[in-house]
Amino acid sequence: MYFCHPDDIEREISDLSQAGLVQFKAPDVNFETVALDQLTAWFERRRGDALLPDGSVAPGVHAIVQLTHAMVMKGGSGRMQDTEGGDFAKLDKHLEYVTTRRPEVQFGTMSEVALEFLDYYTPVLAAVVEPETERVEDDGRLLRFRIRLLGSTIPVSAERGHLVAVRPPPWLLPEQVESVQVLSDGREMAEQSALSSSSTSLRFPVSRRGAIYELVVHMRHPVGTASEEGACVEQAEFPAHLAAGSASQSTESAEPIFDVPCPRVVEVHRAGAEPIPGDWASVLLPPGLLRLLMNPVAGASEPLGRGMHPLGGFPIAIAACAAAAACGDPEPLTPRAWQVEHVHARWCKPVTQESGMLGKAELVEVKQDRVRAHLETFDEVSGELLLSGTARLRRVSGDARQT
Repeated sequence: MYFCHPDDIEREISDLSQAGLVQFKAPDVNFETVALDQLTAWFERRRGDALLPDGSVAPGVHAIVQLTHAMVMKGGSGRMQDTEGGDFAKLDKHLEYVTTRRPEVQFGTMSEVALEFLDYYTPVLAAVVEPETERVEDDGRLLRFRIRLLGSTIPVSAERGHLVAVRPPPWLLPEQVESVQVLSDGREMAEQSALSSSSTSLRFPVSRRGAIYELVVHMRHPVGTASEEGACVEQAEFPAHLAAGSASQSTESAEPIFDVPCPRVVEVHRAGAEPIPGDWASVLLPPGLLRLLMNPVAGASEPLGRGMHPLGGFPIAIAACAAAAACGDPEPLTPRAWQVEHVHARWCKPVTQESGMLGKAELVEVKQDRVRAHLETFDEVSGELLLSGTARLRRVSGDARQT
């Protein structure tokens, strides 16, 4: 776990002024691929890395990062649907070992660990909303959140005041919010009448650590919140026509109830009929589709795109479609002549559900029926680089093409 460069998540900073995101290194041992004794030995090695020669814990925040996914864990029968025995039993035994043999080790989510890391290392006082403190008042029209200050070693007093920025929870859409306030012991410290985007922040003065800081969000309409079991259709920000049970109009006279622009090929530059290095293309994903997939519609209680990982997958998909276009695929948005075999990508900036994206691809290597392309995906509005990487594509014969 380390501060990475703003433009390179793989490089640790050498100076705090270069700090970007808090980055977790992927574990060098995959839980589901090793035996229990190997997993235990790996854990003990990682624990030892955090100790001084005298056995005490070295200063700082130390994380032993391990991850897995139910998708790759198998039960005793070896079937994906089996949740008894196998990897699940190994997980139980490993956690039992850690809790009984090393009770000083605390468990936490990556979000919790990242906050502890920032609380210890941040060079400037920072503030975050604590979602678990959410209180809903006024029949869902007013939300309250506690604000946590990060920077436990930074002096705070009337003489050493700070101006700190805090963002509302990211699941709140700008059009849902009427106004936002920051309170200190019930006294207003900052107020904003509307949010221009989901990344809008409020700046407020901090001169005392012991104060209770709160973020108060006034909603235009009652909405479902993160602490509720599901989202009510009546609270959705999509047109009422999408709600279950609403009156429908005939297809002949109905106006569009929600327009989602389709991705489209913007440019294709090819030297000839066959792909060669230097051929390139770009594909645009206008805003709208991500937002649709990240929210429940038509009476559903879960986002439409759940399980698709749109925020992570779409930047790759758009650039990969551009690579197919550069290869000359006649249908690059649903590639049939060229299929992606392998992608190596690096996410450089967070993607929001309001994002529009421009994916670009340039062929850098062509070998018989395979090509390698350099990929880049940019935010359509700001021009910031969201993702970069490479992809390998294979030409598919007519008989093998997928529909």
